[in-house]
Amino acid sequence: MKIGIKKKIFLLGLFFPIVALILFAGYTLRETKNLSLSGVDKAMSMSNEAAIESRNALEDYGKSLIEQEAKARALLCYQATARISDLASTLALEASNIWKAGKTSTTEKGYLHTDLPAQPDTESVIRIAPDANTKAIERDVSLASLLNPFFRNAITRNEIMKSIYIGTENGLHFRMPWVAAHKEGYDPRERSWYTEAVSSGETGWTDMYTSASEGVLMVTCFSPVYGDQGTLKGVIGIDVSLNTLNETILKTPYDGGVGVLLGRKGEAVAYSKGGEAYVAKLEKARFRPEVEDIFKRVAMNKSGLTQTMLGDTDTYIVYNPIEQTDWTLCMLVPVSSVNSIAQEVSKKILTAKDSTSEELTRQFARTRNNAIVVLGLIMVLFLVVAMRMSRAIIQPIGLLTEGTKAIGGGNFQGKIDIQTGDELQLLAENFNSMGEALHEYMHNLEKTTAEKERIQSELSIATDIQASMLPRIFPAFPEIEEIDVFASMTPAKEVGGDFYDFFLLDEKRICIVIADVSGKGVPAALFMVISKTLLQNCVRSDSENLGAAVSRMNADLCKDNDQMLFVTLFCIVINFETGQCEYVNGGHNPPIHISKDSVEYVPAKPIFPVCGVMEDMEYKSGFLTLSSGDRLFLYTDGVTEAFNPKKELYGDARLKSILSEGLALSIEQGVAAVTKDVEKFANGAEQSDDITMLFFEYKGKDS
Repeated sequence: MKIGIKKKIFLLGLFFPIVALILFAGYTLRETKNLSLSGVDKAMSMSNEAAIESRNALEDYGKSLIEQEAKARALLCYQATARISDLASTLALEASNIWKAGKTSTTEKGYLHTDLPAQPDTESVIRIAPDANTKAIERDVSLASLLNPFFRNAITRNEIMKSIYIGTENGLHFRMPWVAAHKEGYDPRERSWYTEAVSSGETGWTDMYTSASEGVLMVTCFSPVYGDQGTLKGVIGIDVSLNTLNETILKTPYDGGVGVLLGRKGEAVAYSKGGEAYVAKLEKARFRPEVEDIFKRVAMNKSGLTQTMLGDTDTYIVYNPIEQTDWTLCMLVPVSSVNSIAQEVSKKILTAKDSTSEELTRQFARTRNNAIVVLGLIMVLFLVVAMRMSRAIIQPIGLLTEGTKAIGGGNFQGKIDIQTGDELQLLAENFNSMGEALHEYMHNLEKTTAEKERIQSELSIATDIQASMLPRIFPAFPEIEEIDVFASMTPAKEVGGDFYDFFLLDEKRICIVIADVSGKGVPAALFMVISKTLLQNCVRSDSENLGAAVSRMNADLCKDNDQMLFVTLFCIVINFETGQCEYVNGGHNPPIHISKDSVEYVPAKPIFPVCGVMEDMEYKSGFLTLSSGDRLFLYTDGVTEAFNPKKELYGDARLKSILSEGLALSIEQGVAAVTKDVEKFANGAEQSDDITMLFFEYKGKDS
């Protein structure tokens, strides 16, 4: 039978004379005082050690995060440049085959800078060096024209490309897209991209330079072109604007952080400031001398992280080279921005330490007072036996103290072995169970954190991929004066199900689409990609009968749709010479028709069910005529069904009102005005659905 500490003391106390009470009381009070002081000191020491260890661990974790951030951004830049390098090599091989074959083009051609083609974005401009041989140039133009299809395919599929061209040994510069800008006396053979390609004999990248035709900072990927017997015929060049390249790699998520792209000599090529990216030469930016010295040292190393004082600010400098180039990505991040969480945790631990110290002092004081009362009732001979019992009690307490320190130091697998058969043994067993539970918890926490970071990274990449599939260059058709279009999409999650699209069917018709896929997240995004691709293919192949095109797209969506996803859409084909419109509404919000005299919804009939549900549904077209100056505002229900904190809907009336007030605004300003009004109405409430808007303006022939 197990006997508790209280019963042991009580039974032993019956055998001792009351005379020994005074001696025992004095000893007990002294030991209680010493134990109180020792307990408080140990608690303070453990709390200080826990605060220091926690802060150091979180600071190390923060540094590892910014190193991973720099590596990830450098990898993004490498992937972009690698795609361009592979493309340049492929085009150089095609050009070599064309020059070896010697067959000239009868359908493709180039245009002088004074001859505006119908589609300048997909046609090439011809530039000729002053000393060029006319017959040689005529042959080079005919051969280079055969590259037009390859140039078109490449420039329409790569957003970061500014232009693509070939320069020949005879002095021809054949460039897509066509531009009117022309520099007199231009000779491609004298440009750095040409001379470096000839010198190296392989695909490579130039230093940054200012474009001769457009005056912006560029970097060029080059690849030499060889004919029979390895004779040099020319050089393929692909221009990449640093403005485009920098947007994806320089913005930092840290307060006060600066991202800098360094050249091969450590010079600052581009940098981020206030969340925006800038080209250093164009902004005429200069960093302090000590910072520029650091840049030069960083450019000579591979990768790493260093800590230094920049002025009055303690700063982390993390850097990583970008493969296939001579560039280095450098991030300057204030230490305080990275370590703010560590400092906050340390502060909380120290605050808890002070509270614990006060509570221990009060507890020991109460124990002392209670001991005086109890000792007065114990018999005299209690002191002798108590001295023996103290050794049996203090030893387990010492073991418990050591075990507590081990757990505080992070050793959760240590065991406390106490076999007293009383509460101390039970306390030791509870300590052991707590250590095992903490060990399991920390292991699971590490796995959960790693998985969460992986998922977050993949969702971020998916968001970038989805955004890149939607038209984002505005004005979309600057060469067509009769129309203008602007659109935006804000997903409720990292990836969304809404999408919009617009594309030319021929020289006088444009197709515009806005759609909303059921559900949210990755499944909706995948179904959105399928819907967008099917719709564009169907409309292009049957552009004269929009109802039939949508019916065929609906039938294709219904096949193998085990998840029962569906999409609402509004698709309209506009003849911008006559203003005649043909549209199909598949269960979507009707657009708003804005004319000089009214702001009204496009007629709801004919309206059909959503796409992807009934395979045999035949969709019919509706018709509408636009006048000069008319506008169409297309949107998804994420606009009108936006909630505020009171769970009120934004609504159709408010949308029509804000559009009526903005008749004098441009379409881009109109989209911005609606976005701002929805955000103001939501007043901080969480976005519950994707918000997608497309504004179209028909200017007419008299524009």
